[in-house]
Amino acid sequence: MSVAIKNADEIAKMRVAGRLASELLDFLTPHVRAGITTGELDRIAHDYQVNVQNVVPATLNYAPPGHRRRLGCPCRSGAYFPFGGGPRVGIGNAGDHRPAAPSRTGG
Repeated sequence: MSVAIKNADEIAKMRVAGRLASELLDFLTPHVRAGITTGELDRIAHDYQVNVQNVVPATLNYAPPGHRRRLGCPCRSGAYFPFGGGPRVGIGNAGDHRPAAPSRTGG
């Protein structure tokens, strides 16, 4: 794999993207609690990105070759957050750092 050297303009754009991502995570943190669904977090994140940050979420409708397009906004991963899966997945118990099991109630 080769290393791409960025110019000053590209680096500035990367800084803006990093700042926006950091602001979004800071905004979402108080909303992450036991019982909230990842679908609700998607809605909160989408509203913040569109109405406060005035950006189009990069993951919205994202579909790498061979995959279905993403309908939600933030990329959710149990490796980084205590939740994972689709919009019917809820946050586990407080302090639980494993991906939560799918909701049996449909929400």
